Amino acid sequence: LLRRTEPTGTEVHCLVRGDSAEAGRERLNDTASGYGLGALADDPRVRVVPGDLVERGLGVGPSEWRRLADGV
Repeated sequence: LLRRTEPTGTEVHCLVRGDSAEAGRERLNDTASGYGLGALADDPRVRVVPGDLVERGLGVGPSEWRRLADGV
């Protein structure tokens, strides 16, 4: 996905379980490294959004939800 968006400069938003963006970034990097993909979350086009798919509103707070709704 990142290779396909490279020429456009598009951001890739990743909903990742974690209490903070930093914890989510670490989790994403650990998972990506396990697949031999390196530190994906360190790419400046990747925006880690802490949340949880099973929670209401994806586990994202109201201000983050508005930011995503306005910008994605």
